[in-house]
Amino acid sequence: MPEPDVPAAELAASLRWQLSTTLDFPADDAAVDFVRIPTKEWQPERAPELYVVAARGAAVQAQAALFRAARLDLRAIDIRETAQRNIAMLLEREKELLVLVAFCEDEVRISFNWQRELYMDRLIAEPSVHDETPERRAAALERIQLQVQRSLEAVRANYPFMQAARIFVAGAPEGFIELLGSTMFDPVEALDPDALFDLERAPQLREPRTFMQYFHALGVALRDREGSA
Repeated sequence: MPEPDVPAAELAASLRWQLSTTLDFPADDAAVDFVRIPTKEWQPERAPELYVVAARGAAVQAQAALFRAARLDLRAIDIRETAQRNIAMLLEREKELLVLVAFCEDEVRISFNWQRELYMDRLIAEPSVHDETPERRAAALERIQLQVQRSLEAVRANYPFMQAARIFVAGAPEGFIELLGSTMFDPVEALDPDALFDLERAPQLREPRTFMQYFHALGVALRDREGSA
C-alpha cells in the first residue's frame, strides 16, 4: 500500500481507515501492523510503500491466549512472509537480489530480498506438487516455474536497480531445480540446511520434508538477528 502522508502518530489509524474497504470484516476489529519497503536510497522519486498485515483481532487474541495459558512470554506474533525473509537474509550478498522459492506442504512461497529487506512476496496455492500422478506434478511444476520467472521480471521492472540475482529453492520436488535453471539466466541452487544451521543436535532436519515442516519456525527463530523485525 502507498504510505499515507500523515504524522507518524496518525499512521496506524490512517492505514486502518484505508483497509476498511478491503477487509471482509470490520477494520475496527482488526489487528494491523506494517513494514516499510525501502526505496528512497535507490529510487528517491518513488512514493514510499508499505507491506500492511491485517488479521481478525479475535484470532490474534486466541493465539496469544495459548501462550499466556502456557505461561510463556509472548513478545511478537510473526508471519510467514517475514520468517522466510529472515532465512533469505542468511543467503544474501551485498547489492544482490535474493530470490527464495519455498515448497511447503500446500503452498509455494516466493520471496524477493534486497539489502536484508523484503520487497515482494508471492504465494501460490499448489498442493499438486506432491501428487503421485506424474502428469499433474509436471504441470504444477511448470506453472510454478513460470510464476517465478514472471515474478522476477515484475520485480526488476518495478525496481530496476535490482539486476544481479541468485535463486535458491527450499524443499524442491525432483526435477524442479533443473527445470527452473533451464529457463533462467540467473543461477539456481538448492538450499542446503546444513549451510545455514548447525544441525548436529537435530539431524532429522536434514531430511527435506521434515526441514520444510519447520522452515518458517526456523525463520521466526531468526527474528532477533540484526536487521530483522
